[in-house]
Amino acid sequence: MEDFLFKQLHFSSYHEAFLQLKRSHFTDFQLTGLFQMVFDSRMNNVRKWINEQLNNTDDELFYMNLD
Repeated sequence: MEDFLFKQLHFSSYHEAFLQLKRSHFTDFQLTGLFQMVFDSRMNNVRKWINEQLNNTDDELFYMNLD
């Protein structure tokens, strides 16, 4: 999912992805299987996952584009 958000869609942060990600992104990149299987075809579940990543302060993970 991180590759999809940051490498394919070029979002700079989970916050940006939370605000801008749309259902059409999954179909545009032929990732409807991911959307269906992991998130039960619901954007609310995707946003919930992104929100969990935003709140993940224990591991202090963040994305940095090294390209």
